[in-house]
Formats: sequence, C-alpha cells, structure tokens
Amino acid sequence: MDENTSKSKRILTPEQLQKLAEAREKANEVRRKNHEIKKFEKEKKQTEREKKYNEIMEQKQKQANEVLEKQDMPKPKVVKKKSAPAPDPEPEETEEEEPTPEPEPVQNIIKKPPPPKQFIRSQRPIRRPPPDEELYDNASIEMLRQQFYHQTRQRLHNDIFSY
Repeated sequence: MDENTSKSKRILTPEQLQKLAEAREKANEVRRKNHEIKKFEKEKKQTEREKKYNEIMEQKQKQANEVLEKQDMPKPKVVKKKSAPAPDPEPEETEEEEPTPEPEPVQNIIKKPPPPKQFIRSQRPIRRPPPDEELYDNASIEMLRQQFYHQTRQRLHNDIFSY
C-alpha cells in the first residue's frame, strides 16, 4: 500500500530537458548582455565625473594663478593731475621706479571700558506681605503653605547671615 499511496517523482521527458537547457542558455545570455550594459553605463558615468572634476580643478588652478600674478605684479601709481596744465610734461619712466612696499595691516585692539569707580547695587522694590487679616480672608491652603515656606527661608537666611 505504501507504493500506491506515495507520490512518484516527477520525471522530465527528454524534450522538456532540452527546452529547459535552451531556456537556461537564453537567460544566461540576457544576463551577460545586461551586465555589459550596466558596466558600460558605470564607466560612462565615471568618465563624466572625472571630466567635471578635471574642469573644476583647471578653473581653480587658473584662478589661483591669476591671484598669484596679481600679487606679483607691481601696482601702477596713480598720478594726480594738477589744476593748471604743465607746459612740458616729462615722460614717466616706469622701469626705474621701484614699487613702494605695502604697509603692514594694523590690528584693531578692542579695549574694554574702565570699571566704574563705585559699584552701585540696584535696589529691588521691597514687597511687603499683606496683613494677616487680609491674607487669611482670601487664603487657600496652597497660598498659606507657600507663605509659611518663604517666612521660614527668610528667618533661616537672617539667622545665618546676621553676625
């Protein structure tokens, strides 16, 4: 009975095996093509990134060279024209003149204002507690507890600092 009740294994026919092999070959071929396409796209993106990077670096290098050239070149002197025209102006010789060195930058030192001659402590307004009659008329337990707490703290403070 075990033989009749158990399922037999599924066996593929030679035609089915052949079709399966062909399908696997096609699938592997498609995978290879997709892999080549992805690889090509990655290389293309990488070359584009490198081109952009090189262009940016060239621009930065040009800017740095321009700044260095500007710093190395002497600044032309500004000649103020006189109000009355000179009869025979002499030609200026720029080759003989030496450029004047630029003055050192001056550091600004911020000074603090002097301390006051006498320290004056600001006075807080004295808050007088309401009289007991008024306090007990409008009192709640919480208000009375808070008032008692403040009185106790004030007495302790006065005892500690009274000497």
